[in-house]
Amino acid sequence: MKCPYCGDEMLEGALSSLGSSTYTEMFFWPKDSEENIEQLNEEFGHPLGYSEVAYACRTCKKAVAVWDYKKK
Repeated sequence: MKCPYCGDEMLEGALSSLGSSTYTEMFFWPKDSEENIEQLNEEFGHPLGYSEVAYACRTCKKAVAVWDYKKK
């Protein structure tokens, strides 16, 4: 996928958000990573949401994702 901001090719992977109502951190894992996003979510805590389809641009540091919110 081409980045909508700079036009460079984006890296395919998964995106997850971990945190609380006052602090959220985003994590991106490349598609070819040896670690599975579900395993990482369990290791680092319960995700606020995650996307199994995401793209990250190395040039402009932006991410595009299809986002599924989980109910608590």
